[in-house]
Amino acid sequence: MWLYAGAVHHTVQDWPEYRIKAAIGYLLPFLIAAFLYSFAVQLYREAADKRVRGLIAQVLGLAVLAWIFEPHTGLKFLFWPSDTDILEAATRSSAHANPWLRGGFAWACVLAALAIFQFAAPYLRSGTQPGAFWQFAHKLTVSIIAANIGSYFAFGGVAAVLATAKLLFELDAPGEFIAKGAVLASSFSAPLILLALTPAEFEELPRTGSAKEVTSRAVSLFVRFIFIPLATVLSLMLAAYILTVLFRGGLVHARLGRGSVLYGTGIMLTALLALPDAAESRIARTFMRLWPWLLIPPTVLLFPSIFVRISDYGWTPLRYFVFLAGMWMALVMAVGFVRRYDMRIVPVLLTVLLALAAYGPWSLSEVTGRSQTNRLEALLTAKGLLAGGKWQDGQSLNWNGNEQQTIVTALDALDRTNQLHRLSPWFEGVADTPFAGTQWREAIKKKLNVGTYVRSLPPSRPYDRPLLQPYTGPLPPSTAFPRPLLPNAEPLPLPTTAADTYISFYTARPRVFLSLPSETYLCGPLELASSWIWGSGKQFNSPIGQMDMHMIGKMIFITHSDGRAEKFDLAALFSEVKESAKPASAGQANKSLTEAQARILDGKGNLKAKIAVTEAKFNITAGTVQTAEFYLILPADAMNSSAAEFAGCRLQM
Repeated sequence: MWLYAGAVHHTVQDWPEYRIKAAIGYLLPFLIAAFLYSFAVQLYREAADKRVRGLIAQVLGLAVLAWIFEPHTGLKFLFWPSDTDILEAATRSSAHANPWLRGGFAWACVLAALAIFQFAAPYLRSGTQPGAFWQFAHKLTVSIIAANIGSYFAFGGVAAVLATAKLLFELDAPGEFIAKGAVLASSFSAPLILLALTPAEFEELPRTGSAKEVTSRAVSLFVRFIFIPLATVLSLMLAAYILTVLFRGGLVHARLGRGSVLYGTGIMLTALLALPDAAESRIARTFMRLWPWLLIPPTVLLFPSIFVRISDYGWTPLRYFVFLAGMWMALVMAVGFVRRYDMRIVPVLLTVLLALAAYGPWSLSEVTGRSQTNRLEALLTAKGLLAGGKWQDGQSLNWNGNEQQTIVTALDALDRTNQLHRLSPWFEGVADTPFAGTQWREAIKKKLNVGTYVRSLPPSRPYDRPLLQPYTGPLPPSTAFPRPLLPNAEPLPLPTTAADTYISFYTARPRVFLSLPSETYLCGPLELASSWIWGSGKQFNSPIGQMDMHMIGKMIFITHSDGRAEKFDLAALFSEVKESAKPASAGQANKSLTEAQARILDGKGNLKAKIAVTEAKFNITAGTVQTAEFYLILPADAMNSSAAEFAGCRLQM
């Protein structure tokens, strides 16, 4: 992680932000995984005094992590880059082009397993005391919390010092310099604090009575008077609910799936926290004898409910994780009946299950891919669109609501798990195969004449959570607008060492007064901000589907998921503000221009959209847009749906 911070600090001064973003996508997950694994192995080496064995495990483990996370690709982006390849990789929305999405759930499972593994690594040996494991886990948790708090203090402190020095001594330090210094301080302080506070004694037992630390006494009070009573009451309620469900006709009618996971996790965490109190508290001692029995109700409720959903709708990442949590509870419960006080089983079994879920035919991606591919193949075969596993042209492409929902949810699950390639053999030899480009999911939807799921805000609940509503019409055809936009865009100017100077454009509130024809939609406000490390891209759901926003230099790019796009040039507004802006008060360096109306800008592209700019901040030093707030205006001929479906986004005339 130190290498990552230093690399970003060094290279961002010379390279565009999208190159750094692409490099971070590969290097950052590997560096995090390498740090976690090396830390865990070092703990094992010190606790077990297995220096040579631990060194071999460390070297082999780092080699495996390098194979998983491909850091060599990130190094290539940093030192031997190709601008077109990097910009395309940073701007495509397909799962196979985004490194984080391409690694997907496998990377997430590996990182989660390594993070949990820290707590049990020193105790992967026989003859350890349960209390010693608890004391180490307790101190390590406090160390992690302290490291995070210290990193925030370091970030804020360094930023405050640099900003104060710039103000008092009129230093020519750009704003990015302050941000970089703060990030470097935070990146260095967190691991140093963690390493300094990590306990070096692995056989220390928890203190008892008045000798307890403040944190141990607090945990003891929570366990005795909050966690154990709540767990007891909930256990009785779940047992009564099981009897009620059985009386009604079977466990398939149970309504607790994910709720059972939360409850079972709470039981195991309570048992972990109650371990040191068992010697001096009757209620804790009683709970430690009974906790495996308390896992029976949530386990009994979980598996029937999750298998009903899987049989009806197939495997998805969420259902896989729920099933994985159920397996974790069942295994902990089984071992807990034999070894009630050996709480190492909780993190160890979870680490093993997460590692198994990452790769192999039983992994999350493979199980989801097979399940959703089979569901989709069965539907298309029944409709005559597939015969012998091959696509049949000339068949009817009319779908009802349930069929469309099956197709869309299956494609979404395959896309999230990077399993869309399973459908490629269906379209071999087909002239207009959807796998010719990069936007596979949208191309397949278009091939199947299936729309997309869009978000709509009901007028009666404008601030409530958006609801999903299906759209059954076809997606509009994609035209020959250049894709991707960003490789053809003007590159970002290199930052200079001079102090940043800003000018701003504002509009008075209320900011937008527009007379729009019927069937025209006004979406917003939308905001974009340039960032020296994370980029300026965002996504949002519009009445015509998912849209991507990017800001480069003085250009704003709006791209639809089907390939249509529009670009808006703020150069003219920048020049006008630069000439007409005035200081808000005497002696103020930064100037602004305030107008009564939003500035309407026409775009170039095939979305036929406009934007109403209500606020913009320009960096004169870099010649770029720093922040922008605007509304997107979508005309009637850009729609691919009926107006009734989008009452929450449509202007009521």
